[in-house]
Amino acid sequence: LQVTVLWRHHPGAATPAAGGMLTPGAEATSLEPELIELAKASCAIYPGFVTRVQQAGQLPCGYREEGTMIVALHQDHVAELEHLATHQRQLGLSSQWLTRTEVREREPNVSPRQVGALWISGDHQVNPIALQGALGRAARRLGVCFIECTKKPHIAHSPSGVEEVAAVTSQGHVHCRAPNVVV
Repeated sequence: LQVTVLWRHHPGAATPAAGGMLTPGAEATSLEPELIELAKASCAIYPGFVTRVQQAGQLPCGYREEGTMIVALHQDHVAELEHLATHQRQLGLSSQWLTRTEVREREPNVSPRQVGALWISGDHQVNPIALQGALGRAARRLGVCFIECTKKPHIAHSPSGVEEVAAVTSQGHVHCRAPNVVV
């Protein structure tokens, strides 16, 4: 299998804008139940994915499994977090209420005005810049060819699918024909 990546801007140009949050628990009220199930399944396989990327790229991805702490600064926040915890339980997610003292023990620099927090141990995070670097290095080590285009690549379609991808680079024109093309 030969893989070629044609890119117009540096791969991962938007990576610094990515949050790196793997947080089905914290997102439980804003997503559809089907998306929560997908997020839970993704979080379950993510550690293996990160391990393979780190081994292939020989770079760390900045993956962390500490969980998420959503801090309440007043009683209205407490009510919102209680609602979130109820919704999480309905979706098969778990969380735990932390008292003021427990919050300060875990995060000593948190605001002294806090009145407690919801702890979601199943939420994780990854450093998107480190992950992108490890993915790029792993891809190159596995033989992926990256070609920078000076213009947007042209995709020629036929009734059976993509026929050809053509691009202009600083070195000249590139034409790629392949049985499978991912755009």
